[in-house]
Amino acid sequence: MRALFLALFSLVSSIAPSFWSADALAAQQAAVRQTEIAGFSAGQIALALGLLALLLFIALKLLGHARRKKSVRNTAKGAGRPASPAPPAPKAPSAPAAPGNDPAPFRPEEAEQLFRRLQEAWDVRDLESVDALTTPAMAAQVRAQAEEDPEPSRTAILRLKADILKIDEQDGKARAEVYFTILLREEERGGEVQEEREVWLFFREAPGAPWLLDAIHHVKA
Repeated sequence: MRALFLALFSLVSSIAPSFWSADALAAQQAAVRQTEIAGFSAGQIALALGLLALLLFIALKLLGHARRKKSVRNTAKGAGRPASPAPPAPKAPSAPAAPGNDPAPFRPEEAEQLFRRLQEAWDVRDLESVDALTTPAMAAQVRAQAEEDPEPSRTAILRLKADILKIDEQDGKARAEVYFTILLREEERGGEVQEEREVWLFFREAPGAPWLLDAIHHVKA
C-alpha cells in the first residue's frame, strides 16, 4: 500500500504543477500526514488525491478543447459571411430638356396677351413697358415712331386670334412666328372698325426666359 501511495503521489506531483503552486502541494502533503494521523491509511489518501487530480486534468482538457472548437467555428462563420452591400451610387443629374421638347412652349394665349399689353403700352406711350416686352432693336424702332407721333391714342381690340406658325430652337434660344388676325377700332382713323393681319416675330434668350417682340410684318389683305 505504501508503494501504491508513492506511485499515485508521483503521478499527482507530475500533473498538479500545471494547476497548483508549490505552496498548495505542500499543504496537500501536510493534509495527507494529518489524515494519516487521524486514522486514514496513506493508500486511501493517495488514491483519493490521484482520482481528484485525474478528474481535474480531464475537465481542464475538455474545457480547452471546447474553447478551441468554438474559436474555429466562429472563424469559419466570419469567413463565410457575405460582405456588406456597397452604398448606392449617386444619381446622375437630370439632363436638360432637348430642343423641341420645351416643357413650356409658346402658346397662342400667351401671344395674344403680349399683343394686348404692347398695344396698351403704345396707346399711352409707355415706352418703359414697351422696352420690357421687346428686344433692343424693336424697342429702338418703337421709340423712333413715338418721336414722330408722340400723342397718345386709343385702340379698341374687338377680336384677336393668334396662330403659331413655327418655333425654331437652337442652343437654348428660340424664335417664334405668330400670325395675328385683329378686328379693331382706332379713334384717330375716325373710329371705323378695321380688320388687320400681321405676323409678329418673338425671341426668347433661354428656356424659362420671357418671350420678347422682335419684329412686326404687315400682311396685305
